[in-house]
Amino acid sequence: MLTAKILHCSGSNLESCNGLKRALEKRGFEADIVSVTDMYKWARTGDVKAKLMVVPGGHTSKIFSDIALHTGDAKLKWMKRFVQTGGSYLGVCAGANLGSSDLSYQYYDLAPYTPAKRFEMKGLGLLPVKTQGPVAGMGNHFSKTENVVNPSMKDAVQAEVTTKENGSKTCYYLYGSALRILDHEQVEILARYKNAEPAVIQRISDEAEGKVVLTCIHAEYEPQDVEKEETPDQTQSRNELMDLILAPFLPIQRLSNETKITDQAEDLDQTTPAVA
Repeated sequence: MLTAKILHCSGSNLESCNGLKRALEKRGFEADIVSVTDMYKWARTGDVKAKLMVVPGGHTSKIFSDIALHTGDAKLKWMKRFVQTGGSYLGVCAGANLGSSDLSYQYYDLAPYTPAKRFEMKGLGLLPVKTQGPVAGMGNHFSKTENVVNPSMKDAVQAEVTTKENGSKTCYYLYGSALRILDHEQVEILARYKNAEPAVIQRISDEAEGKVVLTCIHAEYEPQDVEKEETPDQTQSRNELMDLILAPFLPIQRLSNETKITDQAEDLDQTTPAVA
């Protein structure tokens, strides 16, 4: 099982950190919330292939500048190197923006919410995607006159996404982006927004590199985090979506799939007649 470290800094959202810690521990991970300095030391020592770096929701440019300030690495090359040498990465909302190639976000004036300015920045390029927000029809977005560093958790809205294998799931959306894929051969889509734009993706990578999952929605938030009410079905749906997000990092899941393939091969051997 991978050991997970969740980054907390002045730009990250503590509710997202706490929710991710709960979700990871529930699924058997050893998980801790750590500072930038501690994350930096941890990522540069030991066997990185046994490690999962988690960057939660928050304010993307603030997280980027916090990391750069406390590590002295203006381009965050150490984070790229961590993944290139076998470390795994989970980026949630702002963390997904950070892991992408580029981020583009449209800010708005207050009501009637006319376009005001567009914010753009370069990401780590862990996946060949551009994150672009807000997602049309989701019901919330940043205004240039609002406090974009610490948005209210009350602004989160319940969102519906569609997964490839398990149908519709409910989670939370808070100023997230859509994932515009630049190279489909390197990326698998795990879930889509209702408008069909990708919301959760993973990298199709070889064994030399770590797993990468980027999610622009929040399955880690619980009702008390966002001051919302949930039905039992919505809670189950959100938990199933978190299972999907974390599955690529679970060796048990991969072993289960390998076992199924082996069993199918044995069945074929028993039912296929020999050819002379």
